[in-house]
Amino acid sequence: MMKAQTVSLELIDRDPPRVVDAVVVEMGRGHKDVVLGVLTNGKVVELITFYGDELSFQADEFIGLTQPQCWSVFTKKDIAFLQSDLH
Repeated sequence: MMKAQTVSLELIDRDPPRVVDAVVVEMGRGHKDVVLGVLTNGKVVELITFYGDELSFQADEFIGLTQPQCWSVFTKKDIAFLQSDLH
């Protein structure tokens, strides 16, 4: 029989940090470009990396989003690219 566990509600983030500012950093041919974001908690984080010859992003696409939502923006564009005749 499994023992019941209690989970502190403090561990559940009900209001996750959101992106308040972002910048797309182009790293050059053969290297992944990076989107960096500043979150509402003050942290600067890498939101996504991507090959600029395959995908493109604008910083404002990420403003107001959580980190998982930023990853979703990347995933949708990446899937569309992979399913296209462009790759």
